[in-house]
Amino acid sequence: MIFERRSLLAGLKYIAGDSMMVLCGEHDKIRPPAESIHMARLAGCRYVEVPDAGHIPNLESSAFVTRALVDFIDGH
Repeated sequence: MIFERRSLLAGLKYIAGDSMMVLCGEHDKIRPPAESIHMARLAGCRYVEVPDAGHIPNLESSAFVTRALVDFIDGH
């Protein structure tokens, strides 16, 4: 359980891996990279780790996150 919610990790295998990306800050303490990597593997999707970022990488490293999102969208 996370914050008193049941885990939905098992459902990730039902999402088309090519339709999603898991993005995580290198120094995220709330959802550490190891957990995000696990989620990406369950879904069979791309994993992107944001260097020098914590739990809010879109604010901490906006240029990197924007580039990752643009690259992901352009690949589809």
